[in-house]
Amino acid sequence: MIENMIRDWLHTVAPDRAAQLILDKSAILVTDVGLRRSENQDRVAALRVQPLGRNIQPFICFAVSDGMGGMKNGAECATLTLAALFSSLVQSNDVDSRSRLIQAAYRANKTVHEYALGKGGATLSAVLVEKSGAAHYVNVGDSRIYTVTRNTLKVERVTVDDTLKEAFGGEGGELVQFIGIGTPLLPRSGKLPSDADGVLLTSDGAHFIEPSLLAQIIERAADPIRAAERLVALSRWLGGPDNASVSAFRLPDIAKYLVNSASSPATIWSGSIQLQIAFEPQEVSSNKQSAKPRSKVDIYNVDLKPKAERSSDRRKPKKKEKHQAPAQLEIKISPDDDSDASNS
Repeated sequence: MIENMIRDWLHTVAPDRAAQLILDKSAILVTDVGLRRSENQDRVAALRVQPLGRNIQPFICFAVSDGMGGMKNGAECATLTLAALFSSLVQSNDVDSRSRLIQAAYRANKTVHEYALGKGGATLSAVLVEKSGAAHYVNVGDSRIYTVTRNTLKVERVTVDDTLKEAFGGEGGELVQFIGIGTPLLPRSGKLPSDADGVLLTSDGAHFIEPSLLAQIIERAADPIRAAERLVALSRWLGGPDNASVSAFRLPDIAKYLVNSASSPATIWSGSIQLQIAFEPQEVSSNKQSAKPRSKVDIYNVDLKPKAERSSDRRKPKKKEKHQAPAQLEIKISPDDDSDASNS
């Protein structure tokens, strides 16, 4: 249920061009359809989870997925990839972050394979940052993860492309594995270096330029956010041959944000609005049968109403009853008008 709702929501927030600052302007999500594609098949999003009553550290997961062109519905495959990834992370009780991230990638692979039967797929780059500042990653396909070291400002590519050339030393850029391939999937995973400061997740439309030029752009930018904007702009200046997407942030900033943030509903950012996934208790029926899960989607206009009017539309919280069953999922879509996220 939650996976389907995230998927449906992602369909509504997949613009051809968008750039959004989130998490008190400490991270950016930017995407551009380019100049030669009729559809943006990239998906870039971030998930914040601050568990209440579970033995799991608060975390934020940044992800980029690139639907595979020339195969079955790449945009849908990328959407399904992030929906399955995030829903798995929200629901998992695994205390080990790396294991939780790998299992989420397997779930995404299973979901996309069931949809496309191996005739379509997507790439995936995801980084999960814990409250402690530790960061784990998972990568499938040819989207990438770059880090900038704290002292030297040197740019390092953390990931290896799942192509014939990079994975096996052959020729060509054909992918040998992707999300949706089925049972042979072997996602690459690990922990980001302890001296990593800046982090950038990129689709191939953003990192297709010559490696030394890409490194110079990142190194000479004031911060990863500015580097992300320049990479996507450069892709367009060079003819925009493909969709280009980047998620960028500084690890210390994200860790600080998690330390200073109170427990709150899980939140997903993409496009110009945010999705909140809240747990609310549900009343027990008089016949003592198990309560059925219920969900609700509240959609608020972002641009059509002024902020004050949008705020007045929100429903007041209901009073809790004396007898309550275990928490059930409630999904809300709310305008991105608070300090946690603002449009650039």
